Amino acid sequence: MRIFIIFLVLVILAGCSTTVEEIYGEIAIVENNRFFMSDCSIAKDKSNAIGENSRGKSHSYCYIKMVSGTKRYDLNGNEIAYEEFTPGSTIKVTLAKPVDSKRLNNKQTNEFNAKEIILVNQAPLPAPYLLEKNHVAKISLYKGEEEMIAELTEQKLIDGLVSILDGAAAFIGNSPSDFWNTIIISMKTGEVRKLEVTGHGYVFVDAVEGGAFSLDKERFIAFIDSIKKQQSEGN
Repeated sequence: MRIFIIFLVLVILAGCSTTVEEIYGEIAIVENNRFFMSDCSIAKDKSNAIGENSRGKSHSYCYIKMVSGTKRYDLNGNEIAYEEFTPGSTIKVTLAKPVDSKRLNNKQTNEFNAKEIILVNQAPLPAPYLLEKNHVAKISLYKGEEEMIAELTEQKLIDGLVSILDGAAAFIGNSPSDFWNTIIISMKTGEVRKLEVTGHGYVFVDAVEGGAFSLDKERFIAFIDSIKKQQSEGN
């Protein structure tokens, strides 16, 4: 009887996980040789049935990486260029190696190599975020919404942050709802812009005009670190 119970438990546990071979969803950010997908929970398993891995109202985030040998096709089977894949486009990805479905149901941002990517529906390229450095009077940086990090008034510092924000590509899809920083931009015209950094630091949202845009997280963090270093050296 005891052996039977153990066997039954193992069968139930095995049934809670499937091997995923394909992922179907929208591209949120296009980077060099990889795509960030804001919802990787829509997958096709070995039963060849498309289903949604349940995580309540949460989403599974992942990177789809193109490696040597990755094929790219349209729905007609024609090979297409990397530039055809735009944010908001729907793609079907055949993974280089099948993965356990549990990896799509955790809070970690996974990266999967692609064997084949099919462009199911191409979205028009949205307008990027525009910010003219010569029109900026000052920029206030906050941790969260209230703890000030710095107030930038020197043109060199303003130019440094503007170079990170200006031209940022539109972010399509859902982003993690965490809250990193607030950026208040005071324009010389009197206009005030409020940007909220979210999505694990990879997204900023225009809280005034609306719209979300991809953020170069590494450059942004490096910029803030340099500001803090200058402040500590000045004290």
